Amino acid sequence: LRSAPPPPTIRYPLQLSEDQASINRAFALSRDGAWLAYVGAPPLRQIWLKARNQVSAAPVAGTEFATSFAFSPDGQWIAFARGGELRKIPVSGGASLLLSDSITNGNSAVVWRTQETIGFIRSLGMGIWEVPAGGGERTPLWQPPPADGTATISRMSALPEGRGYLAARCPEAGCTEARDLWAIEAGSGESHLVQMGAVSGDYIPTGHILFTRPDGALLAVPFSLRRWRTTGPAVPIMDSISIVNLNTPLIAISANGTAAFRQGGSLSGGDEYTMVWVDRVGNAAVIDPDWTFRHAASGGNAGWSLSPDGRRLAIGLNTDLGDDIWVKGLPRDPLVRLTLDPEPDVRPRWSQDGRTIYYSKFVSGRLASIGADGAEPEEILLDVARNIWEVVPTRSGTFVVRTGGTVAAVGDRSVWTTRAREDTILTPLIATDPWDEAAIALSPDERWIVFESNESGRREIYLRPFPDANTGRIQLSTNGGQSPVWARDGRTLYYVDSDRAMIAVPIEAGDRLPVPGERQRLFTLDPSLFFQDGENYPIFDVASDGRFLMARLVSRDAGALPPLIITEGWLTELRELLRR
Repeated sequence: LRSAPPPPTIRYPLQLSEDQASINRAFALSRDGAWLAYVGAPPLRQIWLKARNQVSAAPVAGTEFATSFAFSPDGQWIAFARGGELRKIPVSGGASLLLSDSITNGNSAVVWRTQETIGFIRSLGMGIWEVPAGGGERTPLWQPPPADGTATISRMSALPEGRGYLAARCPEAGCTEARDLWAIEAGSGESHLVQMGAVSGDYIPTGHILFTRPDGALLAVPFSLRRWRTTGPAVPIMDSISIVNLNTPLIAISANGTAAFRQGGSLSGGDEYTMVWVDRVGNAAVIDPDWTFRHAASGGNAGWSLSPDGRRLAIGLNTDLGDDIWVKGLPRDPLVRLTLDPEPDVRPRWSQDGRTIYYSKFVSGRLASIGADGAEPEEILLDVARNIWEVVPTRSGTFVVRTGGTVAAVGDRSVWTTRAREDTILTPLIATDPWDEAAIALSPDERWIVFESNESGRREIYLRPFPDANTGRIQLSTNGGQSPVWARDGRTLYYVDSDRAMIAVPIEAGDRLPVPGERQRLFTLDPSLFFQDGENYPIFDVASDGRFLMARLVSRDAGALPPLIITEGWLTELRELLRR
């Protein structure tokens, strides 16, 4: 009748070969610790599976562009989010089955609560819903307080025995620093505040909830499932858990006590890039071989812009100083940092005369500007209730802005106009609720505006008159479309379709609307060229000679990132720590 001795703690690093993709994004363990699942690298970003008894990992066909996933309790299925849909697929392989739509595309948005029930975060992060694992009607469970649309859910996990969920709430837009962790009862949907300042939380068999803070610290707080509250102070467990894009801690814990984590501080996806010129047949030439960079980490907001004279590049970069706007003279002039404040700054755009750069402040969602040479200090141009994540200035002084869209939220992006220095009013230009409009681009003569919209069920490129956007509309793409960019002379529009092909559409003058010519497929983007699905911002630019300015992944050694640490029997070690 003696208790079995606790299992020994076994710790080892896991470093997969480059062809199996670096584990620098979300990952998960099955409940028995037999499987590790993770999201692979662009362009496919599909789910990869590694069995505990196998050396190598393998991709799961049919899971391309997955953003969130969870194992079933028996370890035989994976539920995943893709393009606003919730699907499931057997671990052994096969066709995926549609379970629901209207799911957010964020990380940890899917939880298999019981073998029969799957919970998911609804589009826009506005609540937890449930759906039968075999398919059927979805039902709402919990709306994060306050219920006025200002709070969202960023991550969730399951409580044991199907009792409910843990959910990280963002009380305000941006979802960077101010967060709190809630426990939600299954059935009633009653909620209980667990911990302030937590990015994520997981219940463990010691009777504690493990939570990660924004600074990467991992702590454990005792929690009573009977009384639904904490019963003591939080205890530090570990520091420097890697957090990707300020919202995805790289840690997973299975029910049998296996833990996987990566330490090393904040990451922006862990990828280094260099800028290249790409010609019209797809040949790429490095601009400055001595320069590599990381994209801005805040919310995955990559973005850059070529100056009107084509001689300078404005770009949002992530460094040890944070996310800032930098300017680099092309091809090999020094890189100059423009923004200096601690708030992340992203997505720069040039003024028409090349003297000013406009950009978004990621936490507050304000519109700001700064002198392109650094002589003029930062100026806040617009601070309104709606967060501004994209701006296009016009010659008349009007700004076209795109609002909406916290991390991975779907359905609340719209386009507005404003005279930022003169008033604080946003006038709707293109707002087709519940669809998204993003990646806005004005023609050089400012007669037409193009943008992405998902109103057809996938992203396509549309054109409307400007500023009278409601007087006409043309769909320019037919096979999906992202990142529309005008040629400098305004006679051609470029975009990338769902096959990663660069498409050129001639644009001719018409009586009321322009007349698009025959689409021309120029080349297929090499997998090393940065182009992520759902970036919501034009992520290439075009020079006056027709070359494309793009970012290319830099080859790195497998050891460039710290290895993933697997610890079997971690609960044995953790119990000893908690007894001290």
